[in-house]
Amino acid sequence: ATSPHLVSEDAPLASQSAGLQSGTADCGPLWMLLPTMSRMAVFFGDRGKGIRPKTRVVYAPGEWDLFHAGHVRFLAAARSLGDFLIAGCYTDDTIHRKKGKNYPLQTLNERALNLLACRHVDDVLIGAPWK
Repeated sequence: ATSPHLVSEDAPLASQSAGLQSGTADCGPLWMLLPTMSRMAVFFGDRGKGIRPKTRVVYAPGEWDLFHAGHVRFLAAARSLGDFLIAGCYTDDTIHRKKGKNYPLQTLNERALNLLACRHVDDVLIGAPWK
């Protein structure tokens, strides 16, 4: 293990590490691009909406591999059916058994993060049951 050290002064700029020409947009130090929990909290924001009495909950399970515009349209339609949308995300193993050895193309965590980034989804059930 390495000893702790201050990364903000010795980390190269992201634009330099990416081999960008001078004069292009400066992204800041590489450590600023790391997916930390605080960055995820800022990205997803305060969802602020919970399940309350008389809330109509809609559940939409799926694989959600390679999230695309068709998924967004489906989730928007599902969301219109109720007040709170829970998207179920099948496990990698479940998809592997059902579709074959090359699937899913994205990991469960990647698929769950894509779902959370969709404005129509209020919550994600990770490892949703197949039936």
